[in-house]
Amino acid sequence: MTTRSRGAVAAVLLAALVGLSACQGSDEPPRTDPTTDATTASPGPTDTTPSPSVEPATGELVDLRALTYHLPAGIPWTFGPTGRSVADYQKNPGTRPITVLGSETPVFSGSPATLDYAADLVLRDESRFTHPLQRGQDRTVGNVTGWTATTRTGSRNDRVLMWGTVRNGYYFYLSVTGADDVETKAMFESILASIEWK
Repeated sequence: MTTRSRGAVAAVLLAALVGLSACQGSDEPPRTDPTTDATTASPGPTDTTPSPSVEPATGELVDLRALTYHLPAGIPWTFGPTGRSVADYQKNPGTRPITVLGSETPVFSGSPATLDYAADLVLRDESRFTHPLQRGQDRTVGNVTGWTATTRTGSRNDRVLMWGTVRNGYYFYLSVTGADDVETKAMFESILASIEWK
């Protein structure tokens, strides 16, 4: 196919998409799934807890100062030198592992105990990732509202999924990094569903 005919096909497809979106006529603004591509600006409306079909993880217990959560069972997790708050699972030799990180930081005197500030603490530290973190809709997990964010990182364009909040005197976030697939998302959801606050 020539460059000219490719350009014509692209123009027709673009026109069809514009026409389709104009015909939808919905009064509600489009919603972004916080575990896929997130919005780039301020958070949207509060999302709900994971659906009842999500089974909470029941494997290794991670016991932090403000909360506990479980890792998915039946997986040979390896843990970092600082404890269970950093866990890796390598499904196949030579492949990048799935990494689960639970991080909490005390709310110091004078620091705002707000979701926006809690999110900014993580979002402004973008040097760890290949692409900037993008904040998504706020989301309620276990009756606690938190912020969400996502990005892609590494040479394999892995997906990073995050949920965080401020509670019990701590800024907390959970991140799961792995292949951009169903397994990574399912692990993220099951760990979130297992959170219990102290």
